[in-house]
Amino acid sequence: AKIGRGLTSSCLHRSLQHLSTTSQDYSIMGVKDNAAAVGGNVSAHAQDFFISYFEKFPQHKEVFPKYAGTPTSNLKSVKDFPIHTTKVLTMLLDIAKRNGEGGDLTADAQALAKMPQHKTRVIQEYKDLFTALVPYLEAKLGGSCDSAGWTAFGNNLVAALQKAM
Repeated sequence: AKIGRGLTSSCLHRSLQHLSTTSQDYSIMGVKDNAAAVGGNVSAHAQDFFISYFEKFPQHKEVFPKYAGTPTSNLKSVKDFPIHTTKVLTMLLDIAKRNGEGGDLTADAQALAKMPQHKTRVIQEYKDLFTALVPYLEAKLGGSCDSAGWTAFGNNLVAALQKAM
């Protein structure tokens, strides 16, 4: 059964289980709060997320010359991997904190599209990024994750990027 904001009773049950097993007071948070929570340990999350992303979409790892040919399980040992992934996730979280709950993403999408390293990126890579990001956040944030909000944010950012590219 659906319970507000598109949540199901099983999601609520998982949230309550999560609450009972943590020492902190968690409740369902919005995208901005989720972004702030992940940002508290952004370097670890960035590496773990990109490993998850490349496991789901190995073809995207090959567009990064420093990662191409490296087994996904060994990426944390690549010199620039922690720095690069942290920069990318930090940028995404900053956009989410500014606009994650319905804000206008046009300016951020235009800025992303103008970045030289994004000139050869295709829209499918961004779609796949959010296809991997939402389940990652659900796993890490438990019942606090605003899955519907992240899905909407991803769809809106991809649409804005498509116009900007």
